Amino acid sequence: MSESLNSKRDEYDPLTYHHWQEFEIRRLKMSGDDFQQLFEDIMVRARPGFVRVRPYGNIGDRKCDGLFRDDSIFFQVYSPDELEQAKVQKKIDEDLNGAVAHWRDALKTWVFVYNVRRGVPPDILGTLQEKQKQYPGIKIDHLSNDDLWQIIYQLPLQQRAEILGAPPVHLSDEKSSLELLLLGGQTSRILSNSLENDESDFVYPSPLCFFGREDTIERVSDAIQNNGTVIVGGIPGIGKTALAAKLAQQLDNQYSVLWLDCESYSQFEQVIVKIASFLSMRFGDHRLSAALKLPNIDRNYYAAIATDGLCKHHCLFIWDQFECKSNQSLVPLLKLSSQLGQQSKLLITTQEWSLTPELLNPPLLITLSELSWQESLSLMHYHAQRLGINEPTEDIFKLAYSRIGGHPYFLCLLITLSEVFPLDELLDEVPCFIDEAHAYIQQKVFDILPPDAQQLLLDLSVLRSSFQLSSIKIFTNSTDGYKAFEMLVRRFVITRVSQDTSYYVMHGLVKEWCDFRDPLLNSLELHKKAVAYYQSLPEKRYLDALELTYHALEAGLPEVARESAEKVLMTAIYDQKYDLTLNITSNFLNTAKTKEWGFVHHFRGRALRFKEQLEEAISEYKLSLSKSNDSFYRDAAKSEIAGLILKLVGQEQRQDKVELYECASKYCNEILNTENSRVKFNALTILGFIEADTGNTDKGLSRLSDALEQAIKEDLPDQISGIYFNLAKVYKKLHETSKQIECLKQSQIFQQQMLEKIGICNIEAEYFTSLSLGCLYSQLKEYSNSIRSLERCVEIDRDLDIARRLAHSLYNLGRNHCLIKEFGSAYSNLHETLELIRKNSIKDEGAERHALAWLTVCSWYLCDFEKAFEFYLEHSFICKRQRKFPYTFFFVSELSVKPGTDFLMFHDKQSFMLALPAQYKFEQISQLSITKVVERRPELEQEATSLRFAEFEKPFTKGFGKDQQLPNRRCLCGSGKKYKLCCGRKERMPL
Repeated sequence: MSESLNSKRDEYDPLTYHHWQEFEIRRLKMSGDDFQQLFEDIMVRARPGFVRVRPYGNIGDRKCDGLFRDDSIFFQVYSPDELEQAKVQKKIDEDLNGAVAHWRDALKTWVFVYNVRRGVPPDILGTLQEKQKQYPGIKIDHLSNDDLWQIIYQLPLQQRAEILGAPPVHLSDEKSSLELLLLGGQTSRILSNSLENDESDFVYPSPLCFFGREDTIERVSDAIQNNGTVIVGGIPGIGKTALAAKLAQQLDNQYSVLWLDCESYSQFEQVIVKIASFLSMRFGDHRLSAALKLPNIDRNYYAAIATDGLCKHHCLFIWDQFECKSNQSLVPLLKLSSQLGQQSKLLITTQEWSLTPELLNPPLLITLSELSWQESLSLMHYHAQRLGINEPTEDIFKLAYSRIGGHPYFLCLLITLSEVFPLDELLDEVPCFIDEAHAYIQQKVFDILPPDAQQLLLDLSVLRSSFQLSSIKIFTNSTDGYKAFEMLVRRFVITRVSQDTSYYVMHGLVKEWCDFRDPLLNSLELHKKAVAYYQSLPEKRYLDALELTYHALEAGLPEVARESAEKVLMTAIYDQKYDLTLNITSNFLNTAKTKEWGFVHHFRGRALRFKEQLEEAISEYKLSLSKSNDSFYRDAAKSEIAGLILKLVGQEQRQDKVELYECASKYCNEILNTENSRVKFNALTILGFIEADTGNTDKGLSRLSDALEQAIKEDLPDQISGIYFNLAKVYKKLHETSKQIECLKQSQIFQQQMLEKIGICNIEAEYFTSLSLGCLYSQLKEYSNSIRSLERCVEIDRDLDIARRLAHSLYNLGRNHCLIKEFGSAYSNLHETLELIRKNSIKDEGAERHALAWLTVCSWYLCDFEKAFEFYLEHSFICKRQRKFPYTFFFVSELSVKPGTDFLMFHDKQSFMLALPAQYKFEQISQLSITKVVERRPELEQEATSLRFAEFEKPFTKGFGKDQQLPNRRCLCGSGKKYKLCCGRKERMPL
């Protein structure tokens, strides 16, 4: 150490002593997180290149609290209330071992930073020496709180003040630049003039009009409340100033707004004088004005008084059009505001932002995007009315919006041009307008970028969708590629899609300008780079895979494009995203280079099949058969067509059943010699079922058994499952229930094996197996078993969004819940069934009537009598309108029912017994309920008037089962005949 430096250290320095006291106080009182923040604030000033590390989600901080990337030096900070040897030992072991595991070869030096609050520190050096032996290839070092002070001591006064705060006024001997201006008379004149100004100097701009962006306004307002400092960024002309003015207008009752035009007030001295004048005139607070006249005051002191005054009087300080370079002198004021956190309310609009790492409390950064279609249209209509000109036609607006998006500056410019050009002729002038818009982007956005950033911007514009940071190493060979990308982000030309994603997007108008600037510039090479980028992604979104396909086509790589397209369609089918599959295939079929791909029809057919659109699916498979050159897709198409024919025959009473079976058999016989085992076994299964269903039962069962044996031998669980399912259908026809159940269970077992073996779930097979079991158990009156199977059907139908099938599944499920007296679950399922039937206009025979009948039962036994009568009346109303026989409801007192009698026995002949609890009177319940229903539903009044009830007073000894006697009562239809001679003789309608 030099002699001069030694002599300087021996001298008493009040400023240094003050900062040492401040450091000691802070480190002793700080939490562990706050001490880490103090450490980071020191290191970023002590040496350029220090990188702060923040924990991210469940990734954490990867055992690193900061690093010097270039030198591979990693820091870990530890500041507990008390240092105990065992805990320190554990902390060092965990953090160092974790750092080695995470960072591997990148870790060259590991530094343990610790804070001793009280007592003698443990043997940290000895512990670190032991770890050094364990990791000889890594330099292990330490920094104590005393070492940190020595680093602070070497810093300039300005940086020490930024960390530990400005010293008291009486300790400073230096004259500030502001004081020198005061002594020269310049600022005295400014201050003097300012104090004589009136309130008009502090009026913020009032937006003439403001459309949309309600969500952004609300987000910024909430952020001001919660964060304190908010940055609103965006490209020039996007509407940042208008949004700030609108926000100031909305918050005027909550805050006193001080508006600062940073283009006019670019220097610290000007801003401080403006704040002093504002505080003096608005609140009579003269502290800052008085401080300006004091000698030997530095900027930090002025900034402290200014921010304190603005916080004290609950002010919202708005910096409009802030620029990091031209407004650099305002940074001390910004840092002090950041230190105050939520107490300070500061809103900054800017075209560039890079100061977040220098602030104690990072501000919330909000990027302003374009206006939506409707917002843009409203803005143009407003200006047209204000100018007294015709509003733009829809065609003109569509063309303008497609080229310039919702950019407010250009929208207003376009409508202003209509004062010169008539609107009916403006369409021809749009190209001129676009040229002007592009010149604006060239001047305001592109030309101010450094060359590396310009080139990267042009290259990245080839990407049509959002992209990850890894794209940079593909598109640029420059070592400064990341710096160029950072510049684009700072200028809001490229922004992150959201805080919780790693994807970025280029501003739409800038991208349009890039495409327009030179659409053929190195396009082939750029598309090849785009292909390389998408291929490099370890995990791809559907959008990424599609972009890979299209870029490969444009790069002249058809095989890559085809392979990518097949993968994305296959993945969409396996993920059960059938609507997405249909959308993707539609786009392929509407694109010249892909419309002849036969496999596109194959996957489209599968999606339609799973959505139960069988006729359409057959048409797609026929197109696949005619277009495909690949034998796999041709054989698969024949197999699928045959299988779909079987489904059609099973779902409908077809007159052409024989012809359809002949067609299916023809397709199957053509593929019996295929090399694709799955296709072959599928053909054998279909042929076996057709033979069994057309009278050759033994031959069909034999063929199915042979196919099953071979499929088991080749270990094909998906085919085994399908064969068992078809065997179950054969045994159903033969009325061999036990064999049918066994085959269905075996089918489920092999479906699960297929999922475990190849990770694929045949959702169609699972659905029909579950449905078959559910219906079979229901017929056997094993309702609990039936419910378990039907619940799976409901889950599948919900996932696939097949409304008609879901209504059917929910109805069966609800009815079974009702039959085991789980009326709450039954009501929920049946009510959803009714909503689906009405919403989707499902016309299945009796669907609505049956649902209403069972809802009547559920509501009654849930004691919701008003609802029960409403469903009852509506059921009767619909039956009369459709000329159908209604269900019969017998209302009885609970006391008149013999113990052991169960209403469940009544439903077989489309009749229900509704027992009324003893505490209710039927006359009162019915009259009150029906009156309320008619008030709400006057269309049911006539039905209520003609309503007749059947009541029984004698205890029942028998129910209404199939072979049991009905009570000898008059028929409810009003004929006057006995029930058994009237409606009781009519056939029961199928449920």
